[in-house]
Amino acid sequence: MLPPPLEIYISLSLTSLVGLMIGLLISSLTDNSDQANSIIPVILIFRILFSGVVFQLSGFAQVLGAFIAMRWSMIGMGSTVNLQPGPMGYQTIDRFGQVHNVSAPFPYGQDTGHLFLAWFALVAMIVVFGFLTGYFLQRKDRLGR
Repeated sequence: MLPPPLEIYISLSLTSLVGLMIGLLISSLTDNSDQANSIIPVILIFRILFSGVVFQLSGFAQVLGAFIAMRWSMIGMGSTVNLQPGPMGYQTIDRFGQVHNVSAPFPYGQDTGHLFLAWFALVAMIVVFGFLTGYFLQRKDRLGR
């Protein structure tokens, strides 16, 4: 649809805006910067584990992965560059000891629908985290913190 560098730039920009909104949400939930700084590593580890980039997600973990911005960013950029499962695919071992190759966990393929879905998910996260931040800041003001 657009030149690939521009599509990748848009995906990365939306992902960084989601990260910014998560940081603002954490800041609005905590009373001081020390509390916020202690929460950030836990959230980052959670986001890396459930992004689906490190290992394949299945079951409930795949549902949690749908709420992680990094997963949608990888879907958008992978769609832009037509990323295909490579030699770093996953392997599973069945109960008989047979090794099976598993395809990549992302629906890559050069498809405008995947790209727009990824961008929509990232924009939705920005809006939801923005509203939550506003709500918690307004609540803090009413409580006089």
